[in-house]
Amino acid sequence: PVVERCGIIAMEDSAAAVAVVVVEGTPQAGLLPPALPPTFVQWLHSHHVHFPRLHFGLSAVGERGAIAREELQAGEEMCSMPVSAALTTAIARESECASYVVAALSKLVQQQQAKQPEQEQEQEEEEEEQGEEKDEPREEGEEEEEAGAQGRRGTSEAQEIMPQQGCVLLCVYMIQERHHENATWSPYLRSLPTSYTTPLWWSDQELSELLQGTNLYSATVARKAGLRRTFDALFPSLCLLRPDLFPPAAYTWENFLWAYTARSSRSFPSSLLKPQSKKVDASNPEIDVDECLLPGLDMLNHQYRKKVSWVLDSPTQRLQFITEETIAAGGEAFNNYGPKGNEELLLGYGFVIPDNPQEYFMVRLSIPPYDDLFNEKQKLFQTCALPFLHALRPDNISQQLLAALRICAMNETDFYFLDILPTEWNAPRRVHCRVEVAALRMLQALIDDRLMRLGIVEPPSTKGMSDLNTRNAYIYRLGQQRVLEANRIMTGDLLCTALQQARSYVTLEAFSAEPSVVETMTAINCDCKVAIACIQPECVVAHYIAQEEIAAGTPAVSICTSMIITAQTALTSESFGEALAAVVGLEEEAILALFVLHEKHKGASSQWASFFRKSTVHVWHATMAYRDHYVGRRWRCHRRSCGGCQRGGA
Repeated sequence: PVVERCGIIAMEDSAAAVAVVVVEGTPQAGLLPPALPPTFVQWLHSHHVHFPRLHFGLSAVGERGAIAREELQAGEEMCSMPVSAALTTAIARESECASYVVAALSKLVQQQQAKQPEQEQEQEEEEEEQGEEKDEPREEGEEEEEAGAQGRRGTSEAQEIMPQQGCVLLCVYMIQERHHENATWSPYLRSLPTSYTTPLWWSDQELSELLQGTNLYSATVARKAGLRRTFDALFPSLCLLRPDLFPPAAYTWENFLWAYTARSSRSFPSSLLKPQSKKVDASNPEIDVDECLLPGLDMLNHQYRKKVSWVLDSPTQRLQFITEETIAAGGEAFNNYGPKGNEELLLGYGFVIPDNPQEYFMVRLSIPPYDDLFNEKQKLFQTCALPFLHALRPDNISQQLLAALRICAMNETDFYFLDILPTEWNAPRRVHCRVEVAALRMLQALIDDRLMRLGIVEPPSTKGMSDLNTRNAYIYRLGQQRVLEANRIMTGDLLCTALQQARSYVTLEAFSAEPSVVETMTAINCDCKVAIACIQPECVVAHYIAQEEIAAGTPAVSICTSMIITAQTALTSESFGEALAAVVGLEEEAILALFVLHEKHKGASSQWASFFRKSTVHVWHATMAYRDHYVGRRWRCHRRSCGGCQRGGA
């Protein structure tokens, strides 16, 4: 059969069917897919890698793809290979070079552990500096957003991401096999591209110009730094130690980067080759997952939502790729890597999908180390099994993310009532509307910050779009922007709902309904244009609600300075001031507390009598409402050590 101007000649026998690409006539520029090297074709044939009804030609997007020579029905095999033809991490572990690599990596780990105390000390000093900054005056709402800000700083400061031992062993073995012409997997490894389009291969200038401000920029810098540190720990030391085993010409930084990228873009978990094996999360960087390369089968391109099954036939020990849907004759046969966003696709495989339905934006939360409730919040994260790393998706905000943000927004009072609740209540649910509003504002601030860092995403020029890296970066950044903007809208809607719910917990009450308040306001010459929102049992919130439009710059509430209670007020009072003067070392808070007690004890003779009466009632009802909202109407003393006080109102 002829695909465009490429003639496909099939070499078939009863055991295998493979394809060789030859040229018929003069092909037009860009129409000829990369040919399969004859040595690799022979290798596939001799290792019984089957493509019985496929050939490799030009796909619809102008790249090499597996094309169906005839219609394939659901349940039929697309391609298969024996387990023995797979290149696995286990094979690399048994190679002669493995022991040298493991020893060098162990030495690197020891060096890192020796430096750990110094790094911890530097971190403590940094936390102390942050603690000092915390005490400085801040803008309104700044402390509320601090947890989100911590998460933002964490994503911008790239740390080294060290590859796992199994990954390094496989990379070193791939370089060795590729270097030796007669090695077992040499024909396969030499057929792979010599360079890749992942950001790891981009220049520093390209990274800065195309990805600055994105999560992918930090991830690329961190991963490349970790790879470089690993390479420097191995070479040229091993080349000097065993030049026969580690030829200096083969073990260069470029070849190490090639092996790592070839592995990341083509590998499968080795569990595919084991019957009834336990599934592992290959995306978790903390787990050292054994991997395998599947020569021939890895040439199928990716398309999400394609129904493909990977099946191991135990009797024959063959791994089969089976289509679960009909493929028309002449159509491309695809593999399915799973639901992956463009960030993962570009970093691991070097391509992106326009309008990717699986796009996401990763955010990492953290608790400021100087938070007085740092330990309590960390413990609650563990109790509720909540991660700090979350994915923002364009269609919904995950409940896990909202639960984590609520914990970040909780204060000491929230933790007190959460602590005395039954065990089954210790879940990441709403505590009350203040926490809900604070959590959503925290998320809103985090999204705004990430949008600001991402910047305005403008399409590149026609010339720029012709550059693959520029095009991929634009599609990736555009997808990230769309996810953030969608989440910004959803967060705003949730915040409006939370605020409306909070307002439903309060009722407006005119000053005339509270004679004592009116008396106090009149006595202190207080001019108010607002009404008090009274506290209800469902929620402990107090608001000032405007009764009329208040122009900018117009005082909403004013009070005579002589009625403001300060430490100076206490010290200048007649008898009480003289008593305080005799006590040395009292702090301002203690002076204020003693003075308030003194004035309250004076009763009606105090100029603040009506204020004390009103505030005492509000504080008492607020406390009872808070208690009833969380622990029911059964009385419980606030002192946990008393064994439970049953005296009502004690």
